[in-house]
Amino acid sequence: MTATYSQSSLTLHDQLCTFRKDQIRTEAHFAVLLARFAHARGFRALGFGSMVDYADAHLHLTARQTKSLIRLGRQLPDFPILQGALEVGELGTAKADMLLRIIDQDTEAAWVSYATQVPCKTLECAVTGSQPGDHPPKPGEAPRGQAHVTLTFQLKADDAELVHAAMARLRQDAPEADAGTLLAQMAREILAPARAEAATADAAPDLVPEPRYRVVIERCPDCQLSTHVGPLGRRDVDAATDAEIDCHHETVDLHHNTRPGRLTRSIPETVRRRVAHRDGYQCAVAGCSNRRFLDYHHVIPHAAGGPTTTDNLVLVCTVHHSLHHDGQVLVWRSGPASH
Repeated sequence: MTATYSQSSLTLHDQLCTFRKDQIRTEAHFAVLLARFAHARGFRALGFGSMVDYADAHLHLTARQTKSLIRLGRQLPDFPILQGALEVGELGTAKADMLLRIIDQDTEAAWVSYATQVPCKTLECAVTGSQPGDHPPKPGEAPRGQAHVTLTFQLKADDAELVHAAMARLRQDAPEADAGTLLAQMAREILAPARAEAATADAAPDLVPEPRYRVVIERCPDCQLSTHVGPLGRRDVDAATDAEIDCHHETVDLHHNTRPGRLTRSIPETVRRRVAHRDGYQCAVAGCSNRRFLDYHHVIPHAAGGPTTTDNLVLVCTVHHSLHHDGQVLVWRSGPASH
């Protein structure tokens, strides 16, 4: 039965890969055609005021998808190596869109080769940390930067005035700073007293972070899909949240015949203390000194067989942990292993 299931999975895997390559090839041709149609103002001949309106009505595309595809279609003909990689399905349109921000004729081949060998989130970090014309990182070299995150708020008018006034005050000391930098500075100043309190705490073991929340997740033993059970009923857990929970969780076995309800931790207490001490009881991400709401992150994912050892764990704040599993920030361990 195991052999039959494995063979079926391999067959489906091959079919998915083949279908995806055909889909990528079609997406590339579609983007070029869409760009030509936009350039020719074809939407006006059909009675539409913009490409966004036309694409929404006839192509079922959002405004963001339309603009991204037109941008891709306009630039692809100038980069034949990238276009060729798309046409054979070696990389997808998401990676191509990232590469078009930084490549030129001299660096195109190197970046396309690099992009075919790394995951999307690694490529995003490498692109974010590079300037147009830069070459990609060398094999085995960590990406140069972190992905940027866009935050969107809705505030009442009087609250918005307060935020603008606070940022204007901070801008007096940093006139060249952008809004994001000023907002982060406001957060640092607000959190400074709590950080100072944590830094001067007498008993370091009290700072070893506990799980930040407890939720009930049921995992299907057959398909391994997870479901959240709460007061509003059951709902599927997205892949990013599932991976984040898998890093830092406790398990209650409600189906065991002899000891139902037994609580087990995924990370032994001794390992938790070693990791917390090594990382200074704060987030290990460069530039972040958060000492509150910390998680243990498996560098090699727990679900992929990564060991729950000191060398495979790193302490990160909940924000960076969520961003990592959402594919927006890359977290890895650097430096010699601990013994």
